[in-house]
Amino acid sequence: MNRKLLLGAGLVGLGAAILSLKKMPEEDLVENGYPPPPLPTYSPTQREVLITLIVWPVDDRISRYHGVTIDKGLNRDFYRSQPDTVIQITAQAFTHIYTHILSVGTHTVEYGNSGYCEELEGYGRLNWGARILIDEIPLIENECIGRDKHLKASFTVA
Repeated sequence: MNRKLLLGAGLVGLGAAILSLKKMPEEDLVENGYPPPPLPTYSPTQREVLITLIVWPVDDRISRYHGVTIDKGLNRDFYRSQPDTVIQITAQAFTHIYTHILSVGTHTVEYGNSGYCEELEGYGRLNWGARILIDEIPLIENECIGRDKHLKASFTVA
């Protein structure tokens, strides 16, 4: 697949040719006699994008809900109001990697959790750090993320 990612003023080209379906030769049949599933076909206005989210606790040791959205806002109480955005419930560091088919244009990834970035009386800070990468290119990182402050990264697929 031919893929270009615009970051700021720079243009980064990635990938191969647009995927297409083709008949599988006999030698490509798997052991059970069935061919592997066909490769997906994308329109010229769509690209497969690799999204990586690296998350770690900074001052918090309590299990938290972690959520992410693409091209829509993440509510402060996303774990209740947008349960489909929850990607993890943990007190440990984790990495979340997935691919997403996006149309050509500008997109936004937003990450948040149920901790608190601001200090809470009697509890201190309950914040987390996170880094967002698009096609293995770091876009943004911050160590003060909670329900009161999300991490947002905008990027352009071309």
